[in-house]
Amino acid sequence: MNNKRILVGCISVGIFLFMMTGIISFGKISSIGNKTREINENLTPNLEYLGVLNGDVSGIPRLVSDLVLETNEQRMKDLESEIKLLLRKIDEDSKDYQIMITSYEEKELYNEFEKNWNIYLEKLPAIIEDGKANKFDSANKKIVAAYPFWKNANDKLAELITVNKNRIDEISSQALTLQQTIIVDILVAILIGNIVCFVYLIDILRKKE
Repeated sequence: MNNKRILVGCISVGIFLFMMTGIISFGKISSIGNKTREINENLTPNLEYLGVLNGDVSGIPRLVSDLVLETNEQRMKDLESEIKLLLRKIDEDSKDYQIMITSYEEKELYNEFEKNWNIYLEKLPAIIEDGKANKFDSANKKIVAAYPFWKNANDKLAELITVNKNRIDEISSQALTLQQTIIVDILVAILIGNIVCFVYLIDILRKKE
């Protein structure tokens, strides 16, 4: 009878340990799922938008310089259309990205980008008009005056990319740590269960002697 009680006790301890481990592990797995969801649904799309924005914003000064240096009227019109099309795309992508901002740091950096970018945009029409009129010297001076605002805007985009990359790395590291602790929890539960059973078994053998 005593042996049966000991056996039942041993099994009960094992079941209890595995139940507790399961509950704890479930919570950690849920946390891993949330972190993975944040990366897939927020941070990765943000990074994609920022990468596209960074490339498009970087392309505007090149197109403007090409227009200023161009003397062929048709080519000027083509370049102007290309600039307007790209500016429209930047505006649309900026609005899409802005909706997805979740952190205060991102919001502050985006506001700085937007402020400098808007100042640059205000200066752009005069540069284009000088370019179309073949006023190279005047256009060049205006390009130089506008450049710091473009650079600041572009730098803020680069900072936003870094912030999102660092956040992805941080969350990935946290998820990996949780995954490792789940494995450790299971191994510890198995070890403790085996030790308890072993102790009970030794006790049974001693009593038989």
